[in-house]
Amino acid sequence: MANKLRTTLQPKHRTLFTQIGRVDGGVQFLVNLRADVLSLTRQRSNSELQAALYQELNLCLRDLLALWFSSNLLDLQRVTWDSPCRLVQKVCEFEAVHVVTSWQDIQRRVGTNRRCYVFTHRCMEGIPVVVLHVALAPEISSCLHSLIDKPSLSDKDVNAVTSSSTSSSSSSTSSSSSSSSSSSSSSTAASASVNDGSEEPAKIQAAVFYSITSTQKGLQGIEMGKYLIKAAVSKLLEEFPHMTQFSSLSPVPGFRDWLLSALKQTAGGY
Repeated sequence: MANKLRTTLQPKHRTLFTQIGRVDGGVQFLVNLRADVLSLTRQRSNSELQAALYQELNLCLRDLLALWFSSNLLDLQRVTWDSPCRLVQKVCEFEAVHVVTSWQDIQRRVGTNRRCYVFTHRCMEGIPVVVLHVALAPEISSCLHSLIDKPSLSDKDVNAVTSSSTSSSSSSTSSSSSSSSSSSSSSTAASASVNDGSEEPAKIQAAVFYSITSTQKGLQGIEMGKYLIKAAVSKLLEEFPHMTQFSSLSPVPGFRDWLLSALKQTAGGY
């Protein structure tokens, strides 16, 4: 009796959404649909009836997606420079906290003394739904810039590439293939210098979570970030059993402007 009553009272659009979620691409469609619905709910021109209908759709989709994106249905992956190119590219595109400026930049963020973890869903193959960037250090950093400073080639590397290019352009046709190979090798060496240095596991005592991004607007309000951090901590402890310090280090947008304004008002006596 209870099951029959529950079925009778269930909105027909919920049944439709459930069926859509079972077909290929259906989950991604519903995630995108909720993003559109959320956008519609914020329109001030909505009538009272429209606002109520949009909110009902939003809550229905949120409940379904929260069920389908529970932590036990998400797959944890570590992103490295050897990961599929599409996955690395998506990590670059979705980064919302510290914009990725180049391939060298992302190579550094997934390279030495860095870790990048993502949650993926089996129904959205190759698309990270949450991205977490971690910096490994002997101690917790007090400065965010030390973690995200953009890498650059050293003067030695730049001179090597320039010299190789000049040599290649002045060489004869018979040796052009060899010069080209030399130039390519120099460029590779220069690129490798972005992640110069090697990890010293014994000295790594702290993990700083300096960027976490939810990539899908349609999953807004569905808690996944804290589960990703917990999963990342477990992975890090497997790799570094002696690690004892974990911290988040995030910017506070607008804080500097607010502080300067407050100081100015205080100095002005009002």
